[in-house]
Amino acid sequence: MIAFGADRYWRSLWAAELERRERVTSYSLTFEQMRELHWRDFEIAIVHLMRRDGITAEHTGKTGDFLR
Repeated sequence: MIAFGADRYWRSLWAAELERRERVTSYSLTFEQMRELHWRDFEIAIVHLMRRDGITAEHTGKTGDFLR
């Protein structure tokens, strides 16, 4: 029973994330609008722009900006 509840919870989170990604990728943003985006939405928008320009890109959601 707990596994079922956990599965439904994670599926609902994933569905919300997919909806948010779809919303961000549909944007036609100005620089000012991009400056106001949440950092995660900004990253997804950049991935979308890279794909549009023929660059293979994937948003992994992992930390790593500060690795040495």
